[in-house]
Amino acid sequence: MKNLEIKASCDSIEKAREACARLGAEFQWRRRQRDIYFAAASGRRLKLRVEDNAPPLLVSYARPDERDARTCDYRLLDLYGKCHSECMAFFRSALPVVCEVSKMRELHTLEGTRIHIDEVDGLGVFVEFELPLDGRDEGEARAKAAELMEAFGIREEDLHGGSYCDMLSAP
Repeated sequence: MKNLEIKASCDSIEKAREACARLGAEFQWRRRQRDIYFAAASGRRLKLRVEDNAPPLLVSYARPDERDARTCDYRLLDLYGKCHSECMAFFRSALPVVCEVSKMRELHTLEGTRIHIDEVDGLGVFVEFELPLDGRDEGEARAKAAELMEAFGIREEDLHGGSYCDMLSAP
């Protein structure tokens, strides 16, 4: 699967929520997530996502660490029916942990676009836009991403290219 993605710092969670409401985005849920990043093949990231009231999920993805809108190629593996602690123990026994990211995430949706409002422990508040590219023209998705950036008041200097893991691991 492919997305066009943008990640940006945000002044406040209230500001991001107001932008969602103004645009008519639908609130889906708010839950605590923990992403455990493991060493992976060059150019890819591998994480185990553990979240409140949801089965663990393996996420493998590759995307450039550009600050602008960038494409992300990803795969998901739902570990439904598996105990969180069993999954973590299994992967920790086989792969080195690079870092762990803990955050409170809100999901809003707008015309097929996923809008994440993240409160990341140790980093602050961020907004992420994920625009699915399956069946959508990339140019159209980039135009929509630019509209969203304007609506949320996101400036060039607010954009981030790496993962939260990269940000937490930076010197």
